[in-house]
Amino acid sequence: DSATAVAQGRQLITDEVEFLADTIALRQEKEIIDLLVSSAASGNAVNASAVWSDASSTPVSDIRTAIKNIKVNYHAAADTLLISPQVELDLLNHADVKDLFKYSGDRALLQSQGISRAIPNFLGLDVYVSDAVTMSGIESGGTETGLVGDTTALVFKRGADLGVTFVAERLTTRRFAIELRRVIHLQMWKTFIPTVFRSKLIAKISGV
Repeated sequence: DSATAVAQGRQLITDEVEFLADTIALRQEKEIIDLLVSSAASGNAVNASAVWSDASSTPVSDIRTAIKNIKVNYHAAADTLLISPQVELDLLNHADVKDLFKYSGDRALLQSQGISRAIPNFLGLDVYVSDAVTMSGIESGGTETGLVGDTTALVFKRGADLGVTFVAERLTTRRFAIELRRVIHLQMWKTFIPTVFRSKLIAKISGV
């Protein structure tokens, strides 16, 4: 009947709105990560000694150098490491990282419910692992690209000191139906805020 049709139509609109809101949120996350990568001060840059999956690499030293560069250039203590799932795995498998946790007696790996469950805190940094991806197309031939690349790690100080990293208010929607008609009016609006970063609080480690 008409009431059922209207209810089903409303549910369809609700599903589409939620999908649209998730899509916009993902685009915002991509914009933020792209800005972090492009805004990183060249004076803080670190080139990894080798890819972190290589036994000859020195990820602990690379990250400590990035932390030091931020402290020297902006007199601030970095608190965040942003990496991809592949880089997280490379760190977990690296002998230097295993030894660090083995001999430090740090039980955070077993106790943490946080951010990266595998490496919740590392060298004084909270570890965030971004598993979000973008697609080149929706067809079967489309390719996925991670928002955080597998060759880059970012060290920075998050929060107000870094700048405005929340770029938009929550998506607001209003919908209303016309009685006895299969028509639903939908209003959507969002307020965007400029994003500003202090580049010297960001260090990019390349070639990881």
